[in-house]
Amino acid sequence: MSTTDSRPKVGLLINTLAPYAVNLNKVLAAGIPEVAIYSLTSHRRADFVWGQELPAEIHPVDFSAPDDRANYSYKKSLLRAHIELPKGRRIAEYLIREKFAALITAVPSYLSYFTLMRTVAKAGIPIFVRSDASIRNEDGLAGVKKKLKAAYYASWMKHVTGVMTMGEYGDQFFAQYWNRPERVYRVPYWPNYELFARKDAAAISAFRQKLGLAPRRKAMLFSGRLIAIKGVDLLIDAFAQLADRRPEWDLVIVGAGPSEQGLRQRVPEHLRERVRWSGFMEPAELVAAYHAAELVVVPSRFEPWAVVVQEALAAGRPVIASDIVGAAHELVEGGRNGRIFPSDDLAALTDALLDVSDDNHLPAYQSATKPLLADWMQRASPVPEVRRALTDAGVLTPLAATR
Repeated sequence: MSTTDSRPKVGLLINTLAPYAVNLNKVLAAGIPEVAIYSLTSHRRADFVWGQELPAEIHPVDFSAPDDRANYSYKKSLLRAHIELPKGRRIAEYLIREKFAALITAVPSYLSYFTLMRTVAKAGIPIFVRSDASIRNEDGLAGVKKKLKAAYYASWMKHVTGVMTMGEYGDQFFAQYWNRPERVYRVPYWPNYELFARKDAAAISAFRQKLGLAPRRKAMLFSGRLIAIKGVDLLIDAFAQLADRRPEWDLVIVGAGPSEQGLRQRVPEHLRERVRWSGFMEPAELVAAYHAAELVVVPSRFEPWAVVVQEALAAGRPVIASDIVGAAHELVEGGRNGRIFPSDDLAALTDALLDVSDDNHLPAYQSATKPLLADWMQRASPVPEVRRALTDAGVLTPLAATR
């Protein structure tokens, strides 16, 4: 960006720039040209390394230490105080020195975030906390744990100008800690929908060949980290129950993680040729995976949002998801573009899979995906809500906000 650019600077602070975060920042940069969007990265390294170029218009700035990891817990962050505290000061000093007009950041799950918020707020920079937190995260939380969490939120929310949620579950979550509903803005994850809608016959064929999927075979797809909370074990058990009734179907598991070996062993011996494992895939490869399958399953036991729901629907694939999944609550209409089942309910998941995979039902489910997604996208676009937030903070004038 030119040094003569006088536009107000808005920072979006995130641990690591996943592809959907990059795309959201691009959308905001294009949709709110009155401000300069800066993508600030605090911990950079995630479980996987995405091969992506960061566009100049989102002004990437990296504050991470060489051995940082995005999945550090707050407890581990405390143990790394000698790194986290200076990092928090560096970020705060940068924001103040460069005269940022506003900061959009995550819930302070790192010590660096917690420490920078007070300094930034004291300097008069409005702070918006954006989170995928869900009221379903609170299931079973009570007693001392609930009080401690309330105290933790109160300790930093006093520095906040507003909160940005993903959807209804997020609104309900923050209602417990934030009593200003007029300062709640919905800003969901925003993947590159055009990318996932793109159907490349050669790439699809290459993906199917790579996994050994015969031309006439149909596939149920899971995409995500292979960890216990994702419910892949439940999906494997459901597939085992319906496999005889769907002999032309296979199960495709895209992703990697510490549970992989145990999950592989969980597959019954006679079905191991029908369960395919792809490992981690870049977004471009993942597009082909979605289009190579007929439906997508998100069987999570804990899943505040799940961007995979948006990606699958963009590819025209119906989604079967547990009722924990925040994105499914917003985007999946049971009986139209997918099914929602009670989390950890094997019988309900099996029934949903049998329903959507039925040859008489599947075409209708698939045809409903894109129209329903388009309707939601129009209602849920992040640009108007970020505009509203920046207007409420005085960064944009009401006149500019209506453009």
